[in-house]
Amino acid sequence: MRNVLAQRPKSSTAVIAAAFFSMGAIAGYGLKADNGQRDDVAMTAKVMGASLNQSVPATLQSTLPPSPPRARRDPLADPMAQARADRAARMKRMREDDAYALQVEKERLAALEAEFSREPVDHAWSTMASQHLNDSVAAAANDSLAKIKQTDIRCRSQTCSIRIDMEASSSHEDLLMYLTTNMAELLPHARLVVLPPAQGLRQVNIYADKGMAQDHNPGRDEA
Repeated sequence: MRNVLAQRPKSSTAVIAAAFFSMGAIAGYGLKADNGQRDDVAMTAKVMGASLNQSVPATLQSTLPPSPPRARRDPLADPMAQARADRAARMKRMREDDAYALQVEKERLAALEAEFSREPVDHAWSTMASQHLNDSVAAAANDSLAKIKQTDIRCRSQTCSIRIDMEASSSHEDLLMYLTTNMAELLPHARLVVLPPAQGLRQVNIYADKGMAQDHNPGRDEA
């Protein structure tokens, strides 16, 4: 063992000894040193670092594994981002495919009607709200010059269903602007389904409610 140590290069022995000494001093393993000794340790560590850097073969440095790359965040992994992407794709297809647009709107209308039919009926409120909406629709038709062929209004306890069949040549946007303004105080929240014109008529469906907490998932578009 002594022969082996004697044959070891002095520089390597000094580096190893300095490494153990400096590690003990830094880790606080009970080694005590005055200011001069700490300076010696710092200098030795500095020399040791230079010696180690010089002693590592270039071939060994080239074989060291590179740092792993940062994982890219998939934007579609976010549920909200996925929902926005799905909605954008659906809207794009609706603009390009009339048959698909009609199917989607009919499905929304059926879901809204099913939700409306489950609501209990408050007869007093229903009568009052129905009369208010009849007056509102008549005033909106007069202001917008919309040519309305038929109106069907049903109210329950919180929600009213309004179906308006109007000539396709009339502007349903103008009608809705006046109508939602007229009924805003009684029914501030409204969901809208407008079906494409058929046989010269456009069907406008509104489900308007008091704005209380309800499950509005079936229809997300609001008037």
